[in-house]
Amino acid sequence: MQKLRDWLVGTYNGLYKVVLQPSMPSRSTVLIVVLAFILGLAWAYTVSPIAYYDGDPGQLEQSWQNEWVRLLADRYAAVTSTAATGPEFDQSIVALLNAVDDPVGIVDAQGITDPGFRDLALQAQPGKAAPARPSLIGSLQPFIIGSIILVVATVLISLLGKILIYPNLIEPVVRRMRGQVGVSDEATQRTIDAMRAARDAEARAKESAAPVDAEFGQPVTRKMSVYLMGRGQYDDSFEIEDSSGMFLGECGAAISETIGDSEPAKVTAVEIWLFDKEDFVRTLTGVLATEYA
Repeated sequence: MQKLRDWLVGTYNGLYKVVLQPSMPSRSTVLIVVLAFILGLAWAYTVSPIAYYDGDPGQLEQSWQNEWVRLLADRYAAVTSTAATGPEFDQSIVALLNAVDDPVGIVDAQGITDPGFRDLALQAQPGKAAPARPSLIGSLQPFIIGSIILVVATVLISLLGKILIYPNLIEPVVRRMRGQVGVSDEATQRTIDAMRAARDAEARAKESAAPVDAEFGQPVTRKMSVYLMGRGQYDDSFEIEDSSGMFLGECGAAISETIGDSEPAKVTAVEIWLFDKEDFVRTLTGVLATEYA
């Protein structure tokens, strides 16, 4: 039993306290939702109740069922006082009387003494059963069951929203709108930073460049390629042109070797290459390698 108790306590602390509780709606939020629901039902049932149209007479309140029977009695008396009635008329009266819950009882209670009309009421017995009057529990069911469903729905929506929807759909959009970078954009941001650093380094190199004492004289051009960790698509290439803009060839640098499978790639060697437009077959290549290559 002690192991079971420890397991239950550990599961409660690990699952509810750590994962679920921070995303649960506050008590005040749940209370506001339930109160709004109850106020809505109170408004619908008392302040602005639903109006029903074209309902069956058996659904009417008893005083209106009595009025229904009196109107039928007046109609029967008006027709029979001027002409003899046939079976079709009598059956129509029986069908209309059958729509109330107790035709004979209503006829007797209303003091309708026409014997012919009472005979038709006897034929319409037992009438249509009236709907059962709701009990106290039945009247409270919409408030109780509806409140329970709303509480459960509020908790589920809050958990789904805070655990799944907000961090995966809403937060990235908000971060982008604020100019921030999400976790999924870190690699892109590293590449952008590397490119900016390369441009800055090249500009500084040009500003501080001193005359070069080379065996073959002054170089036609000088290019700077900067690699920073995280620049996974590092592959620079530069055109070589003379002072008049004539294309002479191309040079560049690219990743030659990496170690590991994690991101960003761990570069251990960089390949430097150059080719002359007069000789597309051969490419001069040099490798700058670290001790890990």
